[in-house]
Amino acid sequence: TDAAPNFRVPGSFLRPALSYDARRMLFAWCHHYPGLAAERDKLNKANVPEDAFYQVYEMNLDCSALRQLTHETQWDVRSVDANGTTLVYESGGRIKQIELAGGAPKTLDISLAAVAPQLRPQWKDAGRVLTSARLSSTGKRVVVSARGDLWTAPAENGTPRPLTNTSGIFERNPAWSPDGKWIAFFDDSTGEYELYVMPADGKGAKRQLTNDRGPFK
Repeated sequence: TDAAPNFRVPGSFLRPALSYDARRMLFAWCHHYPGLAAERDKLNKANVPEDAFYQVYEMNLDCSALRQLTHETQWDVRSVDANGTTLVYESGGRIKQIELAGGAPKTLDISLAAVAPQLRPQWKDAGRVLTSARLSSTGKRVVVSARGDLWTAPAENGTPRPLTNTSGIFERNPAWSPDGKWIAFFDDSTGEYELYVMPADGKGAKRQLTNDRGPFK
């Protein structure tokens, strides 16, 4: 056949696939050079001929009209796929595309926005990461801080009551007033920790007591 003389030398074929119209075949092939056996990973490019790298070829199903589509000289062509008349492949860690009609390959600029698991909305058991806990003067309730928010809870049985729910603001070191009606705490909503108070039953707004923007409290 027309294509046979091109592949009578030692070599390897990879990933044969039909074109989108099922009229032609795509495949990768490289020529094996015995003298390159000691050239680890083909790193010294000056010693490696172009056809020693896997390149993409196409030909008719009867093996006629053989055509080389890629001419990579640094890395093998791998992970070949086609979409319509566009060929997409990976070479040297880069994704490239080339039209089956010919032309120079285009390197695709691909970026993935980081979505770290710790930044995703998720449920957390705040009871496992308490940073402070104070009993009221009566010993019947306790105020706690965890993950930047405040709660009060019965000392024995009952349901915790959230006092704050402020994403992006950190409240810490809550303490009871002597009469048990107020909770004092530090809050960094101004950019620096300031002292605030709020009703212990959670039914009123917090009130700022200091405004000196001191670096430490």
